[in-house]
Amino acid sequence: HDKTAMLRDGETGDWIGTFEGHNGAVWWAALNEQATMAATASGDFSAKVWDATTGDERYTFVHKHIVRTIDWLPGSRHIATAGKETIVRLFDLSRPEAEPQTLLGHSALVRVLHCTDEPSGQQVL
Repeated sequence: HDKTAMLRDGETGDWIGTFEGHNGAVWWAALNEQATMAATASGDFSAKVWDATTGDERYTFVHKHIVRTIDWLPGSRHIATAGKETIVRLFDLSRPEAEPQTLLGHSALVRVLHCTDEPSGQQVL
């Protein structure tokens, strides 16, 4: 857990770049569908969104505790985060300054979440 996330080629494993900017362990990383943006979840109580082609940090979303997992909602500019706070948050990247939508109900650490695009609509699992 060295405070960075690395981007590697999916076929060869070759190093492409490193996202630097977290002050704690990076627990999770996810690319959007186009692989143009990356999102990271960290032990420094933040989630970050990066330009995957330049490595530039685009947004930081501060939380009150460790952010353990992150994912992109399919076909959208939204990310979902969760972790030690037991709250799932949905951030709209077209309005990064807006308060996130929250999903409550967990009673313990959320270790993993996954966003899907089902026939009945988008789901956060």
